[in-house]
Amino acid sequence: MSAGHRTKVLLTAAVVAVLAGGALGAPAAAALTPAAATAPAAVPAAAHAAPAADFAAVPVVAPAATPVAQGAAGSTAGAFSALTSSRVLDTRTGIGGTRGLQVAPGSVAVQVLGVGGVPADGVSAVVLTLTVTAATGGGYLAAGADGDPRPDASNLNWAAGQTVANLAVVPVGADGKVRLYTSGRPTDRLHLVADVSGYYRDGDVTEPGGVQVLPSPSRILNTVDGVGAAQAPVAGRGSVTVQVTGRGGIPASGVAAVVVNLTVTRTTGGGHLAAGPAGATPPAVSNLNYPAGGTLANLAVVPLSPDGRMTVWTTGAGTLHLLADVAGYVVAGSTTLTGSVQPVLPARVLDSRTGVGGAGGPLAGTGAVRLKVTGAGGVPASGVSAVALVVTVTAPTSAGYLVAGPDGVAVANASNLNWSPGQTVSNLVLVPVGTNGTVRLTTRAGGTLHLVADVAGFVLSGPPTRALAPGQAISSGSALTSPSGQFSLSMQTDGDLVMTAQGSRLWHSNTDGNPGAVALLQTDGDLVIQSPGGGVLWASGTAGHPWSDLTLGSDGTAALRAGSTVLWSTGSVNSVLMPGRWLQPGWQLWSANRSAYVLMQTDGNLVVRTRLGRLIWQTGTAGHPGAHAVQQNGGNLVVYQGSTPLWYSKTTGNTAARTVLQTDGRLTVVSSAGVPLWWPGKTPATATSGCASIGPDPSGTSITRWNPVTLCVLAALGQSSGNLNDVNTMIRWESGGDPDAVNNWDSNAQNGHPSKGLIQVIQPTFNAYRSALLPDDLLNPAANLYAGLNYAIDTYGSIHNVPGLVSLRNGGGYVGYDEAR
Repeated sequence: MSAGHRTKVLLTAAVVAVLAGGALGAPAAAALTPAAATAPAAVPAAAHAAPAADFAAVPVVAPAATPVAQGAAGSTAGAFSALTSSRVLDTRTGIGGTRGLQVAPGSVAVQVLGVGGVPADGVSAVVLTLTVTAATGGGYLAAGADGDPRPDASNLNWAAGQTVANLAVVPVGADGKVRLYTSGRPTDRLHLVADVSGYYRDGDVTEPGGVQVLPSPSRILNTVDGVGAAQAPVAGRGSVTVQVTGRGGIPASGVAAVVVNLTVTRTTGGGHLAAGPAGATPPAVSNLNYPAGGTLANLAVVPLSPDGRMTVWTTGAGTLHLLADVAGYVVAGSTTLTGSVQPVLPARVLDSRTGVGGAGGPLAGTGAVRLKVTGAGGVPASGVSAVALVVTVTAPTSAGYLVAGPDGVAVANASNLNWSPGQTVSNLVLVPVGTNGTVRLTTRAGGTLHLVADVAGFVLSGPPTRALAPGQAISSGSALTSPSGQFSLSMQTDGDLVMTAQGSRLWHSNTDGNPGAVALLQTDGDLVIQSPGGGVLWASGTAGHPWSDLTLGSDGTAALRAGSTVLWSTGSVNSVLMPGRWLQPGWQLWSANRSAYVLMQTDGNLVVRTRLGRLIWQTGTAGHPGAHAVQQNGGNLVVYQGSTPLWYSKTTGNTAARTVLQTDGRLTVVSSAGVPLWWPGKTPATATSGCASIGPDPSGTSITRWNPVTLCVLAALGQSSGNLNDVNTMIRWESGGDPDAVNNWDSNAQNGHPSKGLIQVIQPTFNAYRSALLPDDLLNPAANLYAGLNYAIDTYGSIHNVPGLVSLRNGGGYVGYDEAR
């Protein structure tokens, strides 16, 4: 591997198969993970065969992947929820929307939110097993959030003809997608596969056991360059201790463990390495097995010493270089919160070479090992939803793949490990715990092989808080909550299952009068209200869809899904903001026909958009993060930041008035009798339609004569009259006050859309941002001002932020605001 490529080895998450050929190094013997449970001694190596030339060892599945079964989903920021692996991308079959061999230097966006059991929102990062196959040349893959800059990192490294699979923790973009970047020669081709096996809740992580995923990995150790340790190869059977806390985005204190990618390169002999807290006895397990001449990496969850350090021990006789890249950390402290991650000192729970875990002797290539993980290796006997295992396959006599999953659940159409004959391959897997605290390791191969598993941590379970998996129930007095906390699906103590928003009932099962009843999602896919005696009081009628799941979305709808198919939903819609209620940042109202929604954005802007996202109306209060909207008891709808009002409907004096999002997308404040009091385009002073009849002020200048029209339009848009000077500046520079001005020379005109009117609006912008209450005439002063200012507020957050005005304030020239989009 060249020095340039070596700097790209960052956030990998599994052992890469031996890199072969050219600059990536020739095949070599691999040292196995230690067989003895008492000392990290090396075991005689097995020779590697040539890399597999195809992807036959990895399952090819139909687009309808196996439905997922998930552990109890934590609602706290940083909580982890494990999923049975589900395929979200396969370029060989078209799963994920991309099909065919990919050009090596390229990228593929993969939708992960709302797919494979991952919720549609409230997720910061996903856990993916990424696989490359059929590559015609060597290269690397980097995974990151779609829309963010390409990571200066890699998750996979491969040589021509190899099949390589690695685990990765990947931040999710604002569009719900991750992006996979691949490198190589322009003539190279490859296939990509991705399986999702879990997700982390978003938000600021402060609770003990929560995992904070860093925006991008950060290197804290590189013996090649002298980062974090001496600039020298690590001696055989040596160790390196590195300070972790206070570096690379890791806090200086309050950290129990780190999620770190460990990489070895320039190895002169085979061996394995283990990582643990500084000062501890070297664990009798391995995090990584490496051959001579290989570059390999694996993700690890490593507990830290009290002073925030970790040590990496090596066992091979030859020298090597070590790299470590932190990808996240676990918050320290004791906790019982659902979804919290608890790291443990690594412990061996399975080794078919020695009989640890009950499986002894070479195992049949095609078969399954059921491994009891609760009560073993530091994992509690109960209260566990998932475990983190380093799983190793060694001494296989033929190619194959392994699938890790909960016992009692159908084997997923996915893979966690892939190998060729004679290879030693490991991977960190996060596995939901199944029946009686057991996981199942299923292998598909010919001949025989050995399996080894070391436990590295576990995830606490608890009552479901956001979703129901098969067999889970909402008990009397408990509830599911939406990601934002706005909605609640609660099993009331009287036996009624009720969907509420701030106390307002949106839907219910009408089963009150049955105290102690529970809502149970049966394994056959039917959601039932069950009496204490076991009788069914209500059912969704969805039996015959095993392993479907029930999720509560941010729109207030509880939906039962099998994969991406909705089998049943409450159909509940929250379209009314009642007196005394509020919209926190991220909270929504939806019209009854779901054609539009109102959203209190996190930037402080209250907006109404169509279902497809087109802006209908806004308060123009962006730039005030944390602001919220309140329907006051006195009738006024107000946007506040703290105690400061930013915008209001001027409907005070109408006790018990409420705000309703109408089916036509119009946000309306109505009286207790249902009489409309305010809507966008209507103010107590004048209605929007009246702006068109207001003429210029004959006593004003060519600019200020339009002040009466401008003030009317500002009021219609809910904007302060304090914006008048900014609008006058725009009129001065855009048209000089000529309502019939037409620009026939700029780029818009060259594209067939000349700018026209007082503030020079092009026709496409006018069509998208005009008011239906004003003339459909681009040269009408009121209609022109309304469309242009509405566009400016939507694009720049406020009128004051229009680029031309900002440039003038900074001493520059004016810049047209509606140019060449």
